[in-house]
Amino acid sequence: MERQPARVNYFFGSCYRDLGNTIANAFSRLWESVVDQWDLIKDNFNDMRDDKNIGSILLFAIKLAYRVAVIISTVTVTAAVTLVLSLVHIIIVALIMTGIYLFFSLIWLLDTLVSRIRKIRSACPVCQRKFALPHYQCPSCGEVHTKLKPSKYGILKRECDCGTKLATTFFNGRQKLPAICPYCKSSLSGGGFQVNISIPVIGGPSAGKTCFVNMALGEIEKIAESELGYEFEYLENAEAQGNLRENLETMEQGYLPQKTTDMALVYYRFYFTEKKAKVRNQIDLCDVGGEVYSSSSEMNKQIGYGNANGYLMVIDPLTIEDFRREFEKTNSVSEYKVSPKPISEVLDILIKTVNNMCGLSDAKKITKNLAIVFTKCDMPLIEDEIGEEVVNEIARRNDKMTRMEARNHACEDFLAKYGESEFINIVKSKFNNVQYFTCTALGHNVNGQQFVAKDVAQPILWLIDKQSPTIDFKKYWAKQ
Repeated sequence: MERQPARVNYFFGSCYRDLGNTIANAFSRLWESVVDQWDLIKDNFNDMRDDKNIGSILLFAIKLAYRVAVIISTVTVTAAVTLVLSLVHIIIVALIMTGIYLFFSLIWLLDTLVSRIRKIRSACPVCQRKFALPHYQCPSCGEVHTKLKPSKYGILKRECDCGTKLATTFFNGRQKLPAICPYCKSSLSGGGFQVNISIPVIGGPSAGKTCFVNMALGEIEKIAESELGYEFEYLENAEAQGNLRENLETMEQGYLPQKTTDMALVYYRFYFTEKKAKVRNQIDLCDVGGEVYSSSSEMNKQIGYGNANGYLMVIDPLTIEDFRREFEKTNSVSEYKVSPKPISEVLDILIKTVNNMCGLSDAKKITKNLAIVFTKCDMPLIEDEIGEEVVNEIARRNDKMTRMEARNHACEDFLAKYGESEFINIVKSKFNNVQYFTCTALGHNVNGQQFVAKDVAQPILWLIDKQSPTIDFKKYWAKQ
């Protein structure tokens, strides 16, 4: 373990030195006693060399016998007793240390198991990396502790070099300390005690990603407690954070939010958790300028795609060339912003990026869930192709088919009808689990009136539901 700016716990350092010093001092004193007796014998012998008095000689002999007896008893009996007591001392300390090490192992194991079982992870919105344990700063001196966990520096708490006590586990408050990213040193919210679910939103320029993301989050916030029974908290001041409040206010006034032009993922970060839950779900909905999908080099910089838990692909129906031609027969395309990037190209660059980042071959499936969202479904003709009546009719004709399956059927029929069969085949061959959705983020063209979204929350909730072990929306889906 790398050196930490903390004092080594007594039982992991000084305890052994104190035990060794105690035993060494005991035997050192025995030896000093033997040396003292020998020095007295030599002194008495020197005093008696010229003394011929019988009484003095007799007294010397008695003293000599006594001191020799003391030396013999010291190197035998006293040394044996000291050895036995030293062994008893070692055994007592060993028993105490065994208990302490067992306690240490238990705390370390519990902290590790809880983190793994509950899938506790953190993600940095700046460098896009994920990690199990952030670095923590001492709130008093600012020193960074890179391995703040049960160790030789402390089991439940460690003492920083400045004297401040720091919790070493989530059980006793480690998450309350200032946390920073181990890679780029950016500040983190939550202290590392959360389940992180990252969902990049994919789509070409003008596909409607930014409008969708903001309206979807606004809708989730409205229904979180009343319909779902979950607490929603948007992280307003997180780094690389999207301007949710500002964008929603703009859209309430009937204007479009500023188009995302960032060439790096912008994180819309929020907590979405059961009431009174100890471990919160931190959801990252990641937006990025659609121009990124025109450059493999720019995409490869976005390591958040490799660290994602699922993907949400936004499709502008007018991007589909055959449908756009059909649409233009009775409607003006100029009233709509049309994404110039074909959906097949967006899908292709996504797959290549994920393959590259995750080390997957072209034949290997991506195990993460994919939600495909047809947006701008307030446009003419769309309702007749993939609207609710179409979905309901498919479900009626197939008694064993759920409405989610019926929606998949309707959307795939739509894609096949307008020349995108290859898109369907690639999606099925590359992703294990795919669900199609239809929605409108605005409800109408820009006319100065407040926008009204419809069905924008479902794709995000589906991805969260699929990924989180603690979130269950069965009742919610039954209503859809």
